[in-house]
Amino acid sequence: MIEGAGLSAKLQNATPGGLVIVVGVILIAISLRSSVKRTQRTPGIVPTEILDDWLLNSFRVTDETRYDDLHRIVIGGDATTRIKSKFITPSNDMTLRVIAKREYGDEKYWRLVAAINQGRPNIKLAEVSPDTTIRAGSAVEIWYLSIYHGKDTLTVTEVAKSALEAGYDHLLSLAQSGKPYDFDELHDWYRDREISVMHSSILFNDKLGDDVRTLREVSLKFYGTSKYWPIIVWANKAVFSMPVTEDTITPRLRLTIPMLFNPSNIPRR
Repeated sequence: MIEGAGLSAKLQNATPGGLVIVVGVILIAISLRSSVKRTQRTPGIVPTEILDDWLLNSFRVTDETRYDDLHRIVIGGDATTRIKSKFITPSNDMTLRVIAKREYGDEKYWRLVAAINQGRPNIKLAEVSPDTTIRAGSAVEIWYLSIYHGKDTLTVTEVAKSALEAGYDHLLSLAQSGKPYDFDELHDWYRDREISVMHSSILFNDKLGDDVRTLREVSLKFYGTSKYWPIIVWANKAVFSMPVTEDTITPRLRLTIPMLFNPSNIPRR
């Protein structure tokens, strides 16, 4: 006899194979009636359960805690827990509870914000409260999960390489769009994606020009591929005043070469 919710069956003289088939049908019917709840985590967003752990640990932080120890105390000892720091600069005076609500979705995390910014002006943990005010123009550090959170070293290396390739392709698309070159804007855009953009200033002279002469060769030398030569033209608009191609001879002048960096072993902070 087999009985269940909305189901009743009786088997007589059943072969083992027949029994397996019946049981299989029952299991399929049960699974079709059940539901599956999936939790999707967006990179950078800190799940509530992790925030609550950070909040609890933040009460162990004192005014004497060193910054290097702050990460270990708050985020714990899991080597795969990787975070990124973001600095916000309020344009108006804001309390810790308001900053916590805006950045973490709940004002109860005000103590976490205070602990992260321990040692900064106006943050004394022995006296701090939810209504402690951060003055306009003061930098406030906020922690989020890195896109490398939970990944082992090998996976981090692969993700970092892919991120750099996508970053250079983005630079190329900007160069081809005709948009003015703005280093500060680039810096902010890439910082949010955990990539550093820097300038490499190269002075081309006759000696260096013997083996690197054309834009294609310069791109190959610095980017590992010739296709990014428009980026060099874009970052040196005043130098290349006329239409150019990848075979254009580089002038014997100082050129700015935008470079992207993302270490293969991303630190926890």
